[in-house]
Amino acid sequence: MEEIEKVRIHGLDPGNIENPETIKNLDEIDLFFKIKELADKLEQIEKANNRNRLKNPISFRKKYYIDPTEDKYAYNFLIAQTEKFGVKVDKSPESNNLITPMFWDWFKFYNTHFFKTLTEEELTEFLDRKKNGQDVTKYMPQGTWQEAAEIAKQRHRLIRTPR
Repeated sequence: MEEIEKVRIHGLDPGNIENPETIKNLDEIDLFFKIKELADKLEQIEKANNRNRLKNPISFRKKYYIDPTEDKYAYNFLIAQTEKFGVKVDKSPESNNLITPMFWDWFKFYNTHFFKTLTEEELTEFLDRKKNGQDVTKYMPQGTWQEAAEIAKQRHRLIRTPR
């Protein structure tokens, strides 16, 4: 009997995530931080591969290439989990990237708040308090990511509208 090749689908395949069920149970903020952490890791892998490709073009693939495949599957698996928070993602079977403009709205909302609005001290306090199950209300962003996205779209329309 012929062996059937296992089809891997971005968003469904957890890649190198050891316990996908724990990811499915994350709250919105913890999911954001997991996505941010993996996005930063993928960016570092890409930079390292680019440096290694320039330094060692002949032996690059054999010796120096860092394969991001499993991390990319994990990244898309994490992104797919944002659907439970109202984010539409691209789950078409042929897609290897689930990111949509709506996902970027969601991601930018939290990224801006935690890494641009809060000070480093406030972010550290927030993370410590969240880890210890303490109240973190005062560190949370105002409004929702949907409201922030709508405001940004309205501003964009105002800027583009000729007078």
